[in-house]
Amino acid sequence: MSNARAIALALLVAPTCALSLAGCTDAPASRPVKMIDPAPGRGPASPEPATTETTARDGEGRSAQPTVGTDHRLGGAGAGGSMGMPDLLVDREMLEKSVEIVEMDFPAGSCEIQEGCVAGPGRRKLIRWDTATPNLGTGDLHFGNPASHPDLFEYSSCHNHYHFKGYAAYELDGPGGLKVLGRKQAFCLEDISPYSNRQSSGYTCDFQGISLGWGDIYSKDLPCQWVDITDVPPGDYKLLITVNPEGMIPEMDRNNNTAGVVVRVP
Repeated sequence: MSNARAIALALLVAPTCALSLAGCTDAPASRPVKMIDPAPGRGPASPEPATTETTARDGEGRSAQPTVGTDHRLGGAGAGGSMGMPDLLVDREMLEKSVEIVEMDFPAGSCEIQEGCVAGPGRRKLIRWDTATPNLGTGDLHFGNPASHPDLFEYSSCHNHYHFKGYAAYELDGPGGLKVLGRKQAFCLEDISPYSNRQSSGYTCDFQGISLGWGDIYSKDLPCQWVDITDVPPGDYKLLITVNPEGMIPEMDRNNNTAGVVVRVP
């Protein structure tokens, strides 16, 4: 596109100013951590997120633990040990409710600068949101020890754990073909919030995956949960979030991997 424009970015320090109708308000200076209570009742009220017509499959109890085979990217096992497949979605309702525009300061040499999360040091204007990716397939998304899969995971010295490379992609589509691209986001894949009555298989940053009927959540307070809009002209844009953008994770259906909302850049 002749008038298309791409801005590469991503990651976070403590927010200093949240934009609102009332102007700027001071925000806490402490660095947030990814701690969201996964207890039932804290997650989505319904097993069916507003992102899709697909619902979690019926069944109660713990997902059978899959055995990692020749294709270690495949997740899930059904009853009797038969292999199932994950189906990842983006929770549009959570996206729509959480999106906001803030300003933050980034000192030179910070992790956010080193990892290419913003275009430069100093005060930047960012649009950020919560990204929830439930697994509503027929089996767990299972990797186990991320160190065993160096082709898929990278160790983050800034976060002190492994991330699945390029798990999600962020972009803003604007008038006249203008595109503002966020860095492809790496995630630590773990069970954070239930999307069904199934028990978690116990995935954490040390033993990664997403159980059937559960979702991972990256809150907007975490590094890289944004697009840098410092130099973006005002107007209405569509914010698009895509999970598994490169298809590295075999799924039941990749046609439901993107969710979008309209946002106004002041």
